[in-house]
Amino acid sequence: ISNGFAVDSQAFDLRSDFTLVHLATGLCASAASSSGAPVTLSACNSSNLNQQFFNDYTRIRNTPVGMTLQANPILKLSGTVSSPVSVAIKAPSGGWNSWAFFPNTNQLRNQYVANPGLGYPQCLSTC
Repeated sequence: ISNGFAVDSQAFDLRSDFTLVHLATGLCASAASSSGAPVTLSACNSSNLNQQFFNDYTRIRNTPVGMTLQANPILKLSGTVSSPVSVAIKAPSGGWNSWAFFPNTNQLRNQYVANPGLGYPQCLSTC
């Protein structure tokens, strides 16, 4: 994590069509519609339900919220400290499945305020 500094590998645009666009590449976050599928980057297609991560667009800037994959709404964007981000039915052991968006740095983080149970804040990242 960059501790509040803008870093290309962590900068995403959270769009109103629920796509997550990686700013440095212009590619969209995408996942297959099965639990445990990794999140990858691919060419954006706003009608592709595997690229739409539905969220409470008004609250995500103020508190962590779940981001469900439109292709299979029981799957949430999930992460752990030790493995790649994926979509899963429930948060992995020691992990999380809610995110907060920080528009000043374009980061999706696993915490809005410090949560000692999750350790140091983690960001959605391409590396």
